[in-house]
Amino acid sequence: MALSIDEQIYCIGDTISSAQWHFDLWEAIEDSRSDPKNVEALNKYLEFFRAKGQSLFESYIISCYQLFETRRDTVSFIQLKRELMSTESFDVDIDPNAVASNQLLKPTWQKICKIRNNSVRAYVKRKKYS
Repeated sequence: MALSIDEQIYCIGDTISSAQWHFDLWEAIEDSRSDPKNVEALNKYLEFFRAKGQSLFESYIISCYQLFETRRDTVSFIQLKRELMSTESFDVDIDPNAVASNQLLKPTWQKICKIRNNSVRAYVKRKKYS
């Protein structure tokens, strides 16, 4: 991979920040639906807020998926781990907590993967018939 380990860590941090922003904005739109005043205002621009909410949620899922992408030509936790393990100067024992947290994240990663794959399939299907 052309990026240094420091650059990969920066990119992963940027992806995490992006996912957090997308989620926070999506959550704000969703939460605004609980206030009758907001609902009245949102209904004036219903299509915009519906599309915006959906796109923010999908962006959040894509960003989360990107963090665990398995392809070698991407920047992800998995690729960073491969890169670290192959570095000759990597002389640190693997923290047992890191291994345990990796196992704890697996069910969440599988859910994100399923949602992302279903979104992509639905998008491809819409494009195919439009």
